[in-house]
Amino acid sequence: MPAQMPAQMPAQAPVQMPVQMPQPGARRVLSIVWFPFFFVAAMSLLFSATFADPHLRRAEVAVGQGDQAEALRAALASGGQAFSVTVLDPARVVREVADGSLAGGVVCTSGGCRVLVASAAGRARANLLGTTLASAARGVVPGTPVVQDLRALRPGDTSGSGIFFFALPLAMVGMVTSIMLLQLPMWGSRNRFALIALVGVFAVTADELVAISRDVLPWDPVIALAGLALVQAVAWVTSGLAPFVRQFFVPVALTFVLVLGVPTSTGTVTRDMLPGWLAGLHQVLPLGAFVDVIRSRAYGIGHPLMPSLVLAGWAALGLLLMLLAHRRRRAAHVVHAPEPATPANGTVPPELTGVVTRLSGEPLAGAAVLVLDESGQEVERALTDVAGHYRVTAGTPGLHHVVVTARHCEPAVVSVVLPAAHAGGAAVVHRDVRIEDWNDPAGNLTAGQAG
Repeated sequence: MPAQMPAQMPAQAPVQMPVQMPQPGARRVLSIVWFPFFFVAAMSLLFSATFADPHLRRAEVAVGQGDQAEALRAALASGGQAFSVTVLDPARVVREVADGSLAGGVVCTSGGCRVLVASAAGRARANLLGTTLASAARGVVPGTPVVQDLRALRPGDTSGSGIFFFALPLAMVGMVTSIMLLQLPMWGSRNRFALIALVGVFAVTADELVAISRDVLPWDPVIALAGLALVQAVAWVTSGLAPFVRQFFVPVALTFVLVLGVPTSTGTVTRDMLPGWLAGLHQVLPLGAFVDVIRSRAYGIGHPLMPSLVLAGWAALGLLLMLLAHRRRRAAHVVHAPEPATPANGTVPPELTGVVTRLSGEPLAGAAVLVLDESGQEVERALTDVAGHYRVTAGTPGLHHVVVTARHCEPAVVSVVLPAAHAGGAAVVHRDVRIEDWNDPAGNLTAGQAG
C-alpha cells in the first residue's frame, strides 16, 4: 500500500504588521494646538467688549449758543455720561455734526429744540445720543425736542451695518488668497502678484455690485480703488510674512484680520464707543481705514486722506515683505552641484542627483539620503549640502529606492531606475525629493497638494 499522502495544509494569510509612524514631540504639538484656545478666548473677550454692551466712552457733543446754552451744557455734563460738552455757534454745531467732527448736538430756538445726530457715522451711537440728548433738553427747555438725523443711512442699510459687511469680505479674501498660495510654493512672485490682483479686481467688482443693487452704497471709483488697495495690502502682508512666521502663519493672519481687525473696524460701533486701546488700533489697521474711506465718500463723514494714507502704508509694507520673501525663495533655489569624478578605466557608473526641499520649496540642508537596491540592501548614503543638493553613485543598474530623513520631518521614499554603467560619460539621473517639515508653513498639506 502506498503511503498515505498528508492532506494539503491551507495557506496562511500574511501577517499584517502595523506601521508605526513617527510622532511629533510635546513641544511640536503645543506649538500647533495653542492657537484654537487663544483664538476663541481672544475673540470672545474682544467681541464681547465691543459689541455686547456698546456705550459711549468719550463723545464730543455741543450745544448752540443761546439763553439756555449754559443750562443745557451743565445738564449734559452732570448726567453721568462720557460727554465732552462745548458751546458753539448753532450753524457750526449743525456743520460739525454733519461732517462727523461732533458726535451730536442740541440747538434751541424760540420754536423749540433740535437734537442733531448722524446715523451714517454709527447707528448705535445715533440712537443712544438721540435718547440721551433729548432727555437732557427736556429737563431744561419746555417742550419735546425733535431728533434730526443730518446724515441718514441709505435705504438699503436699515441695520447700519452695511458698510461693515461690505468691507469685511474684501479683507477676508485677501487673507484667504494668501492661505491658498501656500499650496503653490513653486510659483514665482510674478504669478503671486498677478493672482492677488485678479482676485482683488473680481472681489471689488462683485462686492460693489451687490452693495449698489441693494442700495447700501453708491457707486464711487474712490471706494473701488480703496477696496482694491485693501485686498492687495492684506494679501501682500500675509503672503510676505509666510516664509518668516512659518508655522505661525495662520495664527498671525487670523489675528491680524479677524481678532483685531473686526472689533476695531467701527463698522457697527463708532470709535468713541470702543475701549481705549482698541480705539487706537482703529487708526492704524487697514480694515478700519477702509471703513473710514467709505464713510467719507458715501456720506461726507470725515476726510478720506488720512485713512487712504494708512491703506497705502500697509500696501507698501506688504510689497516690501513680498520682495523680501522673493529674495529668500530665490536664494534658497540656487544650487551649486559638484562635478562628478571619472575613474581611470573610463567606465563611469550611473549617478543619482537631486535637491531635497520642504513642501514650501525651500531647500533642506543636512538631510540624510539613503539609497537601497531592489532587494533592500544599502548602496550608498549622503547628506544634503546647504543648498539641499545631494549626489550619490550607484554601482549597479536597475530599480533603486531613495529614503530621505531629517530632523523634525516626515520620512520620504521615492523609487528610481538607474541605467547601466558605461564609458564616455556619466549617466546622471536627476530626482528631486520633497519632504514634509513639521515647521513648514505648507506642512499642513500633503506633498500632492503642494505640487
